[in-house]
Formats: sequence, C-alpha cells, structure tokens
Amino acid sequence: MTAFNGQFTVAVPLLNHYGFKATFFVTVRNIPQQMGDWNLIQAASRNGHEIANHTLTHPYLHTLNDDSVRVELALSNQQIDENTKPHRSVTMAYPYGDGGNETEYEKKLRIIIRQYFIGARATRNRNVPYNPYQLQRMKTVTILSTAISLQIPLRCRTWKNTLTKTIAVGGWYVPTISRHREWMAHRE
Repeated sequence: MTAFNGQFTVAVPLLNHYGFKATFFVTVRNIPQQMGDWNLIQAASRNGHEIANHTLTHPYLHTLNDDSVRVELALSNQQIDENTKPHRSVTMAYPYGDGGNETEYEKKLRIIIRQYFIGARATRNRNVPYNPYQLQRMKTVTILSTAISLQIPLRCRTWKNTLTKTIAVGGWYVPTISRHREWMAHRE
C-alpha cells in the first residue's frame, strides 16, 4: 500500500486486531503533509508492519540519471531506517508503478534497485499481466499488482478474476490502492 494517514489510523488497528501484517510504502517527502510526523508510522513498525521505500520525492525514475536514482533510494532508506529502528527498509515500490516492463532502461534500473532492496514491486505493466521478481535467498515469485482507485468502484467479478489468475500461476496478489484519478488515468 502507498501510505496515507487513514491507512495508519484505520487499517493498521484492524490489521493488528486480526493478527495480519502489511507493507506500507512511504514517500518520505510526503510524510509531513500526509502524516504530520513519523509517530503513526513508528507505531506500525513496532507492531511488525513493514515500512518500505517509495522513494524520497516520487519521481518518474526513467527521467533521472543513475546517480539521481541512487540518491532517491539511499536518502529515503536512510530516513525510513532512522525512524523505524531497529527495522530496515528492504523492499520498494516503483513510483507510478513503472519498473515491470522489459525496456532497456527498466532492466538497467532493476540492477540499481538490487543494490538497495531484496525485492521491488511494480504495478501490472503494459506488456505482460504478471511481474516475476527474484528475491534474494528466495525463488522467483510472481506478483500481480493492480491499481485500485478509491474513487472508482471495484467490481467484484474483476477482483475475483484477478485472484483466480494469480492463484493459477502460483503468485502473490498485491492490490495497489490509489485515491487519485489522475494516477489511474496514467496507468491505463
């Protein structure tokens, strides 16, 4: 999930109550505006939820040179790690869901990403419906991550079909929740 205040005030208490753990991808620059401070994020981390990297400023990574990508990842990891000790950020979500295609740039980007993380998540790419990831010390895992907008109704049949496809390939289903129509339009 991309972290928003409501996820920490509503979802985390529910997850804690039922004994589930989740990963929350935070864009560090947005924390003061969306969260006020790190208190709710720190509490979620103490309760065993993963606080993961969604970059420092949420840029389109393909517009950056390699050094700028490294700065985005390293500085955001540094702030996340400082605020969630003793836990560390070990996974990331690509801004705007990019990163799952097989373009030359995305292949090169994944080499950089591997220097910082054991795994990274893209949303469904435009060419193939599933994104395989090689996690360190684990086999390749097929992850289907579709974008769900809080402003567009989710059809139960669509969700069921998605889950059925994911189960058929032995994968993980990771819905990406967005509250922005503009972002959803970008993904289509």
